[in-house]
Amino acid sequence: MPEFPCPHCAQLLVTDPAHAGQHVVCPVCRELVIAPPADAPSSAARIAVPPAPDGPAPPTDAGPGGLHEPSTAKSAATRSECSESSVVLERLASRRRHHGAQRSRHRRRWSPATWVFVLAVAMGGALALAITAAVVVVRSIAEAGRPDLATAPIEILLEELTDGTALGDRRAAAEAVLARGPAALEAALDHVVDIAADDNTYQYSHDGLDALAEAVSTESVEALSIALDSERADARMAAAQLLGELGEAASPAVESLVRAADDRSRWVRWKSLEALASMGTAAAPATEAVIALLEHPDRFTRRRAAEVLGSIGPRARVAVPALRRTQESDADRSVRRAADAALARIDLDAPAEQALDGLGEVIAALSGEDEFQAAAAAREIGDLGEGAADAVPALARALREHPSPWVREAAAAALGRIGSPAYRVASLLESTATSDDSPEVRAAAAEALSRLEGP
Repeated sequence: MPEFPCPHCAQLLVTDPAHAGQHVVCPVCRELVIAPPADAPSSAARIAVPPAPDGPAPPTDAGPGGLHEPSTAKSAATRSECSESSVVLERLASRRRHHGAQRSRHRRRWSPATWVFVLAVAMGGALALAITAAVVVVRSIAEAGRPDLATAPIEILLEELTDGTALGDRRAAAEAVLARGPAALEAALDHVVDIAADDNTYQYSHDGLDALAEAVSTESVEALSIALDSERADARMAAAQLLGELGEAASPAVESLVRAADDRSRWVRWKSLEALASMGTAAAPATEAVIALLEHPDRFTRRRAAEVLGSIGPRARVAVPALRRTQESDADRSVRRAADAALARIDLDAPAEQALDGLGEVIAALSGEDEFQAAAAAREIGDLGEGAADAVPALARALREHPSPWVREAAAAALGRIGSPAYRVASLLESTATSDDSPEVRAAAAEALSRLEGP
């Protein structure tokens, strides 16, 4: 019987002579092979191979003695077909081996290093979850151990106010202090500020004072006014500063601030005057008392008094004579400049009487209803440069009061072109550069301010 090796797995196979030239299945690798002729060399290792189940039987003719022998023509055709089938089957087998190798490579795509990385990521996620859980547990324990601020002793509130690790904790402590009333507030104010015994310097808790500033409201004005009469200068100074944070809303405390503006401590005086200046026209009831402070021996107090009068504006017109004296004769230049700026904000009608020859009508046009003429008048004045110094108050009034943004923008630009003589209205330019509704006016005011030079 013919024997032959499998071309796919090299296993020695044996077939029936009747299957010569037919397709058979290798029992080892399950691949299709073609059985060789019957005279193939034999070998010891033999495996019987059945014919392919669906393979067609080779055509035969009956020879002598009843034996079937293939005809020459049919044998040649069969060999041709088998040769072509072998080529096809070999290509199929090669393709299967190629795909099998690809599948093997895909199965081996993750190297050990990749597996280590994947495991590390998974372990890292688990570690992150564990850390988060631990933080939650620790925070819960800490919250459970925190005292109830509503009932905690005042010492605990003060410690939390200045040493609390979170802004929310300090804010809660500040609100708890305000809820306790004036006595607790005075203790907190004294706790966050420390004025040196010689009154030259002071220290304060930035966090504590900020927390109180965020917690105070108009409802706190009365308690802060009471604190202005405290025996402790620390508390008086902190109360004045917090009232200044409230601005115009602190107007019920004007009388208390007027008393504090003449305090023996410089820090209390300065903070009280700054609080009055932050109120604007609401500080008008303090005008007479502030005028008296223009004669104070402390130059910083005099300067702040002039700034308060300027912030009140035309309602402080009674202060014009005193401000003019200060402007002309005060020994300190910063005080003179502050008085000059205050006069410009208070006495804005005076320039029409002091106008340059030929500019009276131009200055008058600044307040006219025709915005085009008013803007043109401002530009005409600005063209004169420093020679239009007497028109500065009129330009300042147009900048502050004119409804047209075109006119306000032209007035700001004119003040910048006038230069140093317009420095007296620098504070007005500063406020306009940050608060005017028109971005063009704000930009013109900022540009004018950058061009001014002080005397």
